[in-house]
Amino acid sequence: SFLLLDLLNAETSPLKYLSICICFLYALLIKLYNKNMNPILLLAMTFTLFADTFLLLIGKYYLIGVISFCVVQTIYAVYLISISVQGLLSIFPRIAVFIALVIFLIQYDIADALSLFSAYSYTQLIFNTIHSFKIRDKKSDGWLLAVGFLLFLMCDTCVGLTNITLYYTNIHTLISLIQPVASFGIWLFYLPAQVLIVCSFYNKYRRISNEK
Repeated sequence: SFLLLDLLNAETSPLKYLSICICFLYALLIKLYNKNMNPILLLAMTFTLFADTFLLLIGKYYLIGVISFCVVQTIYAVYLISISVQGLLSIFPRIAVFIALVIFLIQYDIADALSLFSAYSYTQLIFNTIHSFKIRDKKSDGWLLAVGFLLFLMCDTCVGLTNITLYYTNIHTLISLIQPVASFGIWLFYLPAQVLIVCSFYNKYRRISNEK
């Protein structure tokens, strides 16, 4: 519904925010239904809702929203690393790539707080996506989680393409043509990503409850 309204240039922020509220409530119900469930999903969805409150509903204090997404990606990283045979070895590439990106931002004099926290969130999301695909067959409904992270990554990539002019005024013509498509693609990918991530946990714990 909101994608169609976006094409008509209508106000869709409340409807989009409501969709994330539903995902959060779904995670809350899963936790209430399964007392022994790992609280990781509910915690992540809480910070996701908190981030969207500033980025989408309020429409200001973007730094708080981006920091909240940093927390979200860190939560998911801890979860993925905890169930992976790679263990602590998967932490070092995450740190190395983030440091390399920070050096790049400093070199081009665009290392403000928003870009640094965005860099952290994006690099962790990249590794969370890779990590989830590596362990997709090692956990129940791992494919749902992996595809969810992939869509999440596509969403964040669209966000970056949409806002690149904040740091680069002389961008290539191709990028300027892609930007309207990228702007539309943000929520095209974002909501399905959140739904798949939530459903991956729901199916897992529903199956455990049925077995009991």
